[in-house]
Amino acid sequence: MERSTAKGNRTADVTKLTTAHTSIAYRAVVLRPLLLPLALLGVCHGGFAANADVNVAADDLAIAGIVLIHDDCARSFPGLAAEVAPSYGAWRERNRDVLKRLDSNREYQARMKEDLERIERATKPGDVPQRAQLRDYCDGLLTALFEAQLVPAPESPQAAWNGLIAALRAGDLRKALAHYTGDARGRYRDVLETLGPEGMKRVAGDFGAIEKYETTQDLAFAYVSRIGPDSKRYAYEVSFMRDRRTGGWFIDSM
Repeated sequence: MERSTAKGNRTADVTKLTTAHTSIAYRAVVLRPLLLPLALLGVCHGGFAANADVNVAADDLAIAGIVLIHDDCARSFPGLAAEVAPSYGAWRERNRDVLKRLDSNREYQARMKEDLERIERATKPGDVPQRAQLRDYCDGLLTALFEAQLVPAPESPQAAWNGLIAALRAGDLRKALAHYTGDARGRYRDVLETLGPEGMKRVAGDFGAIEKYETTQDLAFAYVSRIGPDSKRYAYEVSFMRDRRTGGWFIDSM
């Protein structure tokens, strides 16, 4: 449903979130509350909605909301923002005309300043489980918005597995994480970050290939072998989920 016009391209950027495998409730244009976890980050109920009565075009307001989401997540999780920095820069370049209009809109800038000051006054999440949940939300949001094209959508569970192993062999954390579902990405991020590039390369050599798998609608299951500490091979189950938006398959557990 993407249109060839600039307006259509901007709208397409926003609507990525509505069906992304992160399953985050996101409404384009007004950008009302993004669930309690994002409200706790600082994007509270008055934030985006407060800007709805400013003289700003609907698509422009949606783009502005995305900037605020990025900046809010970057405030609490600068590491995530650093990872998507190249993609975010490319996104800003694609939307430079909109951002230029917003920069010149004094009324909007005044409202945005109020929102940013409110975010700065908000307390960063401190509780460990809560912070981990919020990090996963931000991870999913930033990935869906800016990094959806980091890797082609795997056309089969086997392609998803092969893509993960290739990324691990290259020691590429970002590409490896792109092969997981939004819910799984946070869990495996911790593991892969602990391993580091050399550890990921070493682990990639321990896993065998997927030769067959079983699918049930949007779910798939397969078994892979891995060399254990005792140098023996053991079988492990891997589950996959299909993203209905792209048709691509992503690893949910392994």
